[in-house]
Amino acid sequence: MSAPAQGNRRVLIATVLGVFVTSFPVVILVAALPDVARDFDVGNSSASWVLTAPMIAAAVFIPLFGRLGDLRGHREVFLVGFVAAGVLAVLSTMAPNLGTLIVLRTASQAAGTATSPTALALLLATHSAGDRPRALGAWAFAGASAPVIGLLAGGPFVDAVGWRGVFILEAIVIAAALPFTIRALPSTERQPAAFDVRGAVLLMLASGAAVFALDRSAHWGFAAPAVIAAALLAPLFLWAFVRVERTTAEPLFPLSLARRRGFVAPLIADTSLQLPCIGGFFLAPIVLHTVFDRSVVASAYLLIPMPLGMAMLAMIGGRLTVAIGERRTAVVGAAVMIGAIALQGIGYATDTLSLLVLGFFGLGASIGINQPAVASAAAGALDAATTGVGMAVMRMMAQLGAAAGVSVAVAASGGERFGMAYVVLTVLAIIATVAAGAVVTSRTPEPIDVALGLARSVPAFD
Repeated sequence: MSAPAQGNRRVLIATVLGVFVTSFPVVILVAALPDVARDFDVGNSSASWVLTAPMIAAAVFIPLFGRLGDLRGHREVFLVGFVAAGVLAVLSTMAPNLGTLIVLRTASQAAGTATSPTALALLLATHSAGDRPRALGAWAFAGASAPVIGLLAGGPFVDAVGWRGVFILEAIVIAAALPFTIRALPSTERQPAAFDVRGAVLLMLASGAAVFALDRSAHWGFAAPAVIAAALLAPLFLWAFVRVERTTAEPLFPLSLARRRGFVAPLIADTSLQLPCIGGFFLAPIVLHTVFDRSVVASAYLLIPMPLGMAMLAMIGGRLTVAIGERRTAVVGAAVMIGAIALQGIGYATDTLSLLVLGFFGLGASIGINQPAVASAAAGALDAATTGVGMAVMRMMAQLGAAAGVSVAVAASGGERFGMAYVVLTVLAIIATVAAGAVVTSRTPEPIDVALGLARSVPAFD
């Protein structure tokens, strides 16, 4: 193995490890929410903020960390966020009340978010255009394996050590991985520019208000005063952000990127696909419980095929991107989504659990195929000065799409009208497929046999 290849392998392992460690506690906490509510003597609705507030924080801080990586170095921002997440995880174990836990978890998740855009930027900086899809496939595999482990181990782990033990485990793994990440991650070129504070504040307010409105509308209803206020404020903050960016010499987000089809098309395709995917995933446990009379634990295990499908197909998605190009791969992934939603609808309508579970697998598979393709296409439209913030904006929009998917699923299935919900989600999947057709392939696909690319689904590091 050559020195550059070995270095790339170490970078891939370090970035994958960082994203994985800061992601898996979120899924385990889903299983622990009833225990959290009981320990603090609060309702499940109040305890749900342990998950909701960090999700909002993630959407708010992703583009900021991406831009900070461009300006101050992606390695430095990754490591600071990684360490801060570990320290805050330790503090979370000592939370005396729900409010403190929510604040600490939100801060920890915000810090951990720094690993996501910087990891992508480091991968793009250390891998050639031909190697990027495979590396991005492995990265997507790590992100997908976190929910698998969380769903498999969440309940038994919480039963064994309690919900506070989740944070101890996170801190221990971060401490153990830190020496390797310090050695493995290379420094990247820093941009000689100042940080756009005004733009950052306005983008935080706009994205935070949007995610809050989308998320809370699913719980409080679209007519809730707080939801209406947030929905009105989000576009106002976005308008102010655009005005500031137009007049700022060194903007947080160069508006010229919004005019690049190579960047905008995969961003829209990825966001569009999140709506039916997360909407379908949100409906899944409700349908399993109300229609198929499955317990909470049984439903959790029946949901494992979704992240498992993503983990398995992410590596193949990287290979397929190399073989047939980003646009065709993105369309394939979106088309799989149509079939997955349709299978769930048929499974619901015919009381066939096997079809429903197969649809869960299809949901994950579609994202696994699609992610390396859209990320590679977007990266092809970015330069060194905008890689961090560009990829971060993609992650932020994915968060918005996910939140919107939940709200759409709730609205469409009002009164347990699950059949109508699946029809709406199928239409959204068709729209996502059309959007995927607009993705621009950033390079000429390699002239290799597609079947060969699929057979070599395991990433090669040598």
